[in-house]
Amino acid sequence: MKCVLRLAWVVLMAAAFESTGMASSVLVSPSSAQVKPGTQLQFTATGSADGVVLWSVTGNGCSGISCGSITADGLYTAPGSAPNPPTVLVVATSLADLTQSGSASVTIGVPGSVGVTVSPTVATIAQSGQQQFSALVTGSSNTAVKWTVTGIRCISGSCGTITSGGLYTA
Repeated sequence: MKCVLRLAWVVLMAAAFESTGMASSVLVSPSSAQVKPGTQLQFTATGSADGVVLWSVTGNGCSGISCGSITADGLYTAPGSAPNPPTVLVVATSLADLTQSGSASVTIGVPGSVGVTVSPTVATIAQSGQQQFSALVTGSSNTAVKWTVTGIRCISGSCGTITSGGLYTA
C-alpha cells in the first residue's frame, strides 16, 4: 500500500510540474491580416502542449457574430459589414492549459480595399538558412507580389536574398 501511495504522489507531482513548468505560449499565424467583409482567412496555431486550441473572435466594436466567426479548424469568416472600429482579435487558447493563448489582429476593410498578408510573420533563420514565405492578396484580381529584402545597413544582398517565389536565403 505504501508503494502505491508513493507512486501516486510521484505521478501527481510529475503532472503538476508538467502543467506549470512546461507551459508555452500559443502563436497564431498570420499574426495580423486585412480582409474584406464576408471573406474567409485560414489561421493556424502552434505552441499548445497537445496541439489542440479553442478558437474565438472578439472586438471592441462588435460582439458575437457581428465580429465574424471561426471554425474549430481556424477558418475565420469576416462579418458582412465591418464593425466600428473595424479591427477584431482572433484568439487561440490551448486546451491543455487554458491560461496559454495567442491572438491575431484582423482589420476588416471596406469592399474594394486591397490587403496583403505575409506568412509566416516571424521567422528565425540560421546563417545561410532558408525560409519560404507566402503572400495572400485580398481585394484584387491581381494577386502578384514583388518580394524585396530591406533593412538598416542592407546593401546588395548583405541582409539576405529573396526569390520571386518568396524563398528567403539568409
